[in-house]
Amino acid sequence: MKSVDSARPASQSEPLEDRFLIQLAALRSAEEASQLHQQFEAAFQDLLKGFDLGVHKAEIAGTGYFRVMTEVGADRETMAAACAEIKSKGQDCILVLDTTAADRAVN
Repeated sequence: MKSVDSARPASQSEPLEDRFLIQLAALRSAEEASQLHQQFEAAFQDLLKGFDLGVHKAEIAGTGYFRVMTEVGADRETMAAACAEIKSKGQDCILVLDTTAADRAVN
């Protein structure tokens, strides 16, 4: 379940607060990322607090990566708490600033 309301400010006149995504993995192979996506979604569904996972392609210094991360961001506190719970289950997890949140609010 995507939390669409949490990704947008209540009004255009309110200042935007930073939104964060949870990233669980970054792989060179789209196939491996897709497999992990399915495994993580099943394993951490309750810990992700209703945020769906997806696979997103990123290019860093000319190298392509496939990131397994949440589709929608939330405030740092919410995502940090979810990430801490995921880490307590033995899975690495990092917070990533959602640079698309401002784009969604403007468009």
